[in-house]
Amino acid sequence: MKSILGVDLSQNMVDVYNRKVWQQGISKDVMEAICLELKEGQGDQLNGRKFDFIIVRPGGFIFFKKKVISPY
Repeated sequence: MKSILGVDLSQNMVDVYNRKVWQQGISKDVMEAICLELKEGQGDQLNGRKFDFIIVRPGGFIFFKKKVISPY
């Protein structure tokens, strides 16, 4: 694993997460969160980032129009 990126709709939650990470001395190049609402048809919202895996909180799938099935 090279890095971890958290995405949340709440700027307050992002700030709490980032503060706790940075207080542990972890660089934002390794672990950080951003406030973003991913929207279908909005192009590349994550600046070309590629992911080995994605974790969605329970209930998070209610925001997806298409059914997503994990191969794992």
